[in-house]
Amino acid sequence: MKKRNIILLSLFIVGLLYAKTEKDKTKNKLPNVVLILADDFGYGDISAHQSDSKIETPALDKLVISGLSFSNAHAASSVCTPSRYSLLTGRYSWRSKLQSGVLFGYDLPLIQNEYTLGKMFKEKGYATASIGKWHLGLPWQLKETSNYKKRTQKKIFFNVLAKEKDVDLTASFTDTTWHHKIGFDYFYGTSASLDMPPYVMVENGGLSAPLTHSINDSGPSELYNKGIWRGGPAAENFDHNDVLPDIVQKTASFIKENKDQPFFVYMPITAPHTPWLPDEKFKGKSNAGKYGDFLYMVDDVVAQVMKSLKENGVEENTIVIFTSDNGAPLKNIQKYGGNGHHANAHFRGQKGDLYEGGHHIPLVMHWPKGIKAKQKSNDLIVLTDILSTLSDIIGGDVPSGQAEDSHSFAKVIHQEADFEPRKTAVYHSQVGLFAIQSGEWKLIENLGSGGFSKPRFVESEPKHPNKQLYNLSIDPQEFDNRVVDTPEVAEELQQLLDDIRKHQTIN
Repeated sequence: MKKRNIILLSLFIVGLLYAKTEKDKTKNKLPNVVLILADDFGYGDISAHQSDSKIETPALDKLVISGLSFSNAHAASSVCTPSRYSLLTGRYSWRSKLQSGVLFGYDLPLIQNEYTLGKMFKEKGYATASIGKWHLGLPWQLKETSNYKKRTQKKIFFNVLAKEKDVDLTASFTDTTWHHKIGFDYFYGTSASLDMPPYVMVENGGLSAPLTHSINDSGPSELYNKGIWRGGPAAENFDHNDVLPDIVQKTASFIKENKDQPFFVYMPITAPHTPWLPDEKFKGKSNAGKYGDFLYMVDDVVAQVMKSLKENGVEENTIVIFTSDNGAPLKNIQKYGGNGHHANAHFRGQKGDLYEGGHHIPLVMHWPKGIKAKQKSNDLIVLTDILSTLSDIIGGDVPSGQAEDSHSFAKVIHQEADFEPRKTAVYHSQVGLFAIQSGEWKLIENLGSGGFSKPRFVESEPKHPNKQLYNLSIDPQEFDNRVVDTPEVAEELQQLLDDIRKHQTIN
């Protein structure tokens, strides 16, 4: 009897030691990271951000309630490509060759030798994936007749972008391991926005199907308000409606396949950028037109990702980040529906602009193991800061001279009192104009929006100011230009901006 008791006691102790070992393993395990980047999603498109919201986003609202939300987060640029460059590299986009606008579907890679989020996670042993809209150029094979490289040798702007005639669409990529070199084990996505050809999914080192067909310009649609894309080459079975569900499915599969090791998924979804293509089950669900219905689909994407994490037992130690590349394009929403929905909340302006509506974006972080519920921060954050922040969390080592515009806010996440917030931020517009924020003050280096809102440019009259200065603490809507009555602040900010630009290094 005593011998039996000793055996049972021994088994019990072994069990306790095993449980403790497994618990310690979980405790010390590096967190997974899923970074969801919405496309043209405004600060007001999360219903929790507006008390009188016209739409409902329950999955996103749950992230806000259960995690950490930032009310003063910004994209470094107010349009797609440069914003994505800044997020992945921790560098202001104007430090690259791209000086204005965005790339299109046929352009060569903008990221060359820069350190990236993908590289950082690979160095720490993560499985990595980029699944969604890329919009940062691909290693296309140029035709011998193309002078694209000569056109873009020093700078890239709208007039020098690659055209279909520049690229041999029947040839393989010049580098079939290009995605590995920027840090991703797996790549699946579109070359650019869903309204830009070529229409084919890229998977790892090449196209998933040959470009044997073409799609015509969609034009405006009488049915359900709007659906616009440019015509161009396409794969045989390409369907715009399939892309967003495919991104979700590929992400869920990657999570399942890598649940037993640390993983990083960069998930730049294609919505709610045009074409607005809500699934049938979301049509008519909102009271904010087709755009509102599409927001319901975006929210459902978040819900599906959270479901996948939970089903695979990894939600507790996964950092889910939801943010956007820039503000929402208000002119389309107002023209084709919306019914009073304020996509950019109370902020002036829209996508492309230097006004807050162009770059003031949502940023929400959910991490049950590391972030307490119902946390809020008003610290100044720029998407460039994501790289250094995640590096600090996983114990990464950013090389000297890389990610020079990235300021870690990991101490905000850990609720450490000695956090020193970012003091300044530089913003870049659709046409390549600049603004700088320092504390409560923001200087726009021109008159007009600098983007899609009219007037884009305003010529200053003789002896009149040619800049805009706003005190965001008392005038977040940017209607009271203070440049005349506080010229010393404008001069100080202008000098600060000039000093930052002196250290520009183009890749």
